Amino acid sequence: MSVVNGQVANQTTFNTAFMSRTASSTSTAAIVSLVNTALASGASVSNLQALLNKLIEGVGTTGETDTAINTYASTHYVTNGSSRKGAIELLDTQLYATQTSLTSTIADVTAAQAAIVTLQNAITTINTLASTFAGDKTFSNNVIVNGNFTVNGTTTTVNSATIDSVDPNITVNKNGNNATSEGAGFTVDRTGTKGSFIYANALASRFKIGDLASEAEVVTVSHTQTLTNKTMTSPTLNTPTVDVVTGAQQGATPSTPASGFRKIYAKADGWYMLDSAGVETKIGSGTGSGGAVNLITNGSADDANASIFVPYADTGARAIDGTGGSPTVTTSLTSTLPLAGIKSFLLTKGAGSKQGEGWAIPFTVDPAYRAKVLTIDIDYIVNSGTFVAGSPTTDSDVVWTLYDVTNSQIIEPSSIKLLSNSSTISDKFRSTFQTSATGSSYRLIAHVATTSTAAYELKVEVAVSPSNYVYGTPITDWVAYTPTFTGGTYTNEGTFWRRVGDSIEIKSTFTTTTPAGTDFSMSLPAGLSIDPSKTNSAAANSNSHGSMWQFTAGAAYPAASGGPYAMFSDTAVSSTVVYASVASSGARFGKAAGTSVTGSGSRARIEIHDLPILGWSSSVQMSSDVGDTRLVLAKYRYSTAKTSSTAAPLNFDTLVSDTIGAVTTGASWRFTAQSAGKYCVQVSNTASGTSVTTQLYKNGSLAENLYTSPFTAGNGTINGSTEIDLVAGDFIDVRFDSSTTSSAGYVIITKVVGPNAIAASESLNLRYTSTAGTSIGTSDTSVPLVTKDYDTHGAFNGTTFTAPTSGKYNIAITLSTASLVLGTTQGANIKLFKNGAFYSLLSQVIGSGGTATYVLNGQDDVNLLSGDTLSIFMVSNVATSLSTGAGNCHMTIRKVG
Repeated sequence: MSVVNGQVANQTTFNTAFMSRTASSTSTAAIVSLVNTALASGASVSNLQALLNKLIEGVGTTGETDTAINTYASTHYVTNGSSRKGAIELLDTQLYATQTSLTSTIADVTAAQAAIVTLQNAITTINTLASTFAGDKTFSNNVIVNGNFTVNGTTTTVNSATIDSVDPNITVNKNGNNATSEGAGFTVDRTGTKGSFIYANALASRFKIGDLASEAEVVTVSHTQTLTNKTMTSPTLNTPTVDVVTGAQQGATPSTPASGFRKIYAKADGWYMLDSAGVETKIGSGTGSGGAVNLITNGSADDANASIFVPYADTGARAIDGTGGSPTVTTSLTSTLPLAGIKSFLLTKGAGSKQGEGWAIPFTVDPAYRAKVLTIDIDYIVNSGTFVAGSPTTDSDVVWTLYDVTNSQIIEPSSIKLLSNSSTISDKFRSTFQTSATGSSYRLIAHVATTSTAAYELKVEVAVSPSNYVYGTPITDWVAYTPTFTGGTYTNEGTFWRRVGDSIEIKSTFTTTTPAGTDFSMSLPAGLSIDPSKTNSAAANSNSHGSMWQFTAGAAYPAASGGPYAMFSDTAVSSTVVYASVASSGARFGKAAGTSVTGSGSRARIEIHDLPILGWSSSVQMSSDVGDTRLVLAKYRYSTAKTSSTAAPLNFDTLVSDTIGAVTTGASWRFTAQSAGKYCVQVSNTASGTSVTTQLYKNGSLAENLYTSPFTAGNGTINGSTEIDLVAGDFIDVRFDSSTTSSAGYVIITKVVGPNAIAASESLNLRYTSTAGTSIGTSDTSVPLVTKDYDTHGAFNGTTFTAPTSGKYNIAITLSTASLVLGTTQGANIKLFKNGAFYSLLSQVIGSGGTATYVLNGQDDVNLLSGDTLSIFMVSNVATSLSTGAGNCHMTIRKVG
C-alpha cells in the first residue's frame, strides 16, 4: 500500500504501509512513500522524504524524482539496532525541525489568507464601489467596461484597427463655447495632405470638409448656397423656378468646351454661347445690333481683347478688296470715354494723304442670312483731329463698303458716307446691303476715300445684323406710270397705281384728241396681270372695278351712252388691260355706231378699285416683298471701237455710275444682280455699214434680241431696251449676233423697285438738284429737279412730290437765276402748288437794278394726306433761265410731324 500524491496520510494508511515492510520487495503493498518535497540529499539527513523513500525502497514510487537516492543509501545505512536508534534520533530531530518550519509556514499561510481576504475585499470594492487607482496600468488582454467610461487627460490615443460605437451620436467640444467650437471636427492623418471635417458656424451648412486647411462648405439639401466647379452627370431636376440668373461678366471668350458640350456665359453686352468648334454666338439683345444677332464677332469692343479691324492698303477713292498692301493707318482699343460699355475701337489716320487705305473686319454669313438684306450699324464720333463729313455731292473722308470674299465682288451699301464730324455728340451710320445667295465670307470696310492730309481718329462700335421682317396687308405709295390706251388717241395727263393687299388701284386723268369707235382700254403697269381665279371672265360687265366720268372741257358724252361708265376686266380677252363699258346698257365704248369714250378735247378721269393681281396676296412679308430697296443704277459707256460677237461680250469700259459696284469690266464684262427683282436694260451702240442684232445674254445664254439695225451701209445707232427678271447671283451681258465693230455705245441697267409701306412715324426726307439751266417764262413754269442726292422713299419724280403718308411736311427750295434785269414792276416768283393748285408764294424778288443773277430762297410747312402732291413752279416777268452751277438750284422735303 502506498501513500500517493494527494492521499491523506493518516495512522491507518501509514502503519499499514510501514508495517508491511516484510512483504515481498516486489509487492506493491510493501511500497510506501511520501511525496518528494524536492529537498536535495546530502551528507546529512536533511531530506527526510528522500530518507524515508530509501528506507522503504520507494524508488520509482509516484512522486520520487531524486535520481541520486541510491547514492544516499550507499553512504548512510543502518546495520544494527544501535544504529537504528541513532537513525531514529536523527529522524526525530529532523521531524522537530520540520514541525517548526511547518509552524512558521502555517503562520505565513494565515497571513496570506488574511491578505487574500483583504484582496478579496478590494476586488469586491472594485466590482461594486467607486475606486481610484494611481500609477500606470497595463492590461495585457481585453478590457470590458460595463458602464460609463470617462478619460480625464490631455491626449487619448487608441491604437486599434477598428472602433465600433453603438452610440448614435458622438459629441465633440463637450461643454465648449462658440469660440472653441470653431474648427472642431475630425482630421484624418496621412503621409500626404490630411483630410478634415470641421465645424464652421458662419456657413449655412455649419460644416466644412476637404483637405486640412483647405476645407470647403458641405452642400446641404435646403440651405441657400452657391455651388462652383460642379459637374452633374444626368441630374434629375424637379422643374426648378428660376426668377433671376446672375452670371459674372467674362472679359474674354472662355476656352472651347469639349466635343458635345457648349458654354453659356455673360459678357458686358449680353449672353453668349460657345460650341465645341469654338464658334461664339450671341444670345438675346446686345449693345451693337438693336436686339438682333450681330454677325460681327466682338463687334462691341467690350468683348474684344484687341481691335477686330485689319488695316489694308488698296488704291483710289473706293476699296478694291480691303486686304493686303502696306498700310500706315492703325487701329486699337480705348477705354477712355467709350461710346458704350467699357471700351471702343479707334481708327487712326496720320498726317498726309492716305487715300486707298482703310480698315476691314472679316465676318461670316450663315446660310440663314444669305440672299437677304442685312443692316449695318456704326456708332461713331470724331475722337481727335480734323475729319470732313460727307455731303450730297462729296464723299466723307471715310466711306463704308463691303467685299464679298466668296464671289470676289465689291458691294456698295444703300449709303456709304459719314454725315457728321462732331467730336462732342456721337452719330449713327445705318445702311443696308444684300448678301449674295452663295457668299459666306465678307469684309466690312471703312475706306479712306479722300486725299485729305489732315490727321484724325474715329471712335466706333460696329454691328451687322439681319433686317426685321414685317407681315401685314400692304398698301403702297402711289407710283406714276404711262399706260397704253386703245380705242382712240389719248394724252396721258397723270396715271398712278398702288397696291392694296392682293389688288391694284389706279387713278388716271387723260384727254381725248381723236376718239374712235372701237373698244376703249388701258394697260396695267408693266409686269402685272389680272388674276383670272378672282374674276368672272364669263360675264365681262360683272367684273366692274371702278367708274369714269367727264370733266368740264370737250363735248358731252353721247346721248346714247348715258353714264357713268364702268371699268371691267375680261381675262378671256387680255389679262394685262382693263376695258370701259356703259353701266346703263352694258355695252362697251365704241360698240354702238358713232359713239366714243369722250368727245374731242374732253378730259376724263378713271378710278379703278379691287382689281386682283396674279401672284399677290392680302397678307405678305413686307420686307420680303420689298427686298433690296437700294438704288441700283449701273451706267457704263465706251468711246473707242469695240468688237463683239456671240462669243465675246461688249466691254463698256468707262464708268459713268455704279451705285452698288455690280459690274465687272474687261473681256468678260458683266453685270451681276445682288438681289432678286426685275431689271431694266437699255443699250445703245453705233455701228457702221452692217446689219446686226444687239443681244442680251443671261448667265451665258441668249435671253432675247434687243434690236436689229435696219441699215446695211453708213453709220447707225442701234438702240434697244427690255426688262428681265434676275435672282441674286444672275449675271447679264450684251453681245452682237455676229462679229461687229462698234465705235461708241453705252448700257444703262436699273432695278425696278416697288415702293415700301411706311409707318406714319417713319423718317422721310429727300434732296434733289439740277444743273439743266431750265428756261423760265412769263407764265407759271414747272421747275424740274432731276438729280437725286437722296430720297428715302422715292417720293419725288423730278417735278412732283407725292406724300407716301399723311403728316406735316417742310419744303425748302433755293433757285439761282441767270442774268436778269429787274424793274420796279418786274420780278421773279417761286410758287408752291398743292394737288395741282396754287398753295403759297415761297420767294419773290422785285426791284430795279442792273443785269445780275439772283438767288431766291423759300420754305413752308404743308399738311398733306397720303397721296397729296406738291410741285414747284416759277414765273418771271422777264424770260430767264436757272443757273447751271452745281448746287445752285436745290430742294429738300422732309416730314416733320
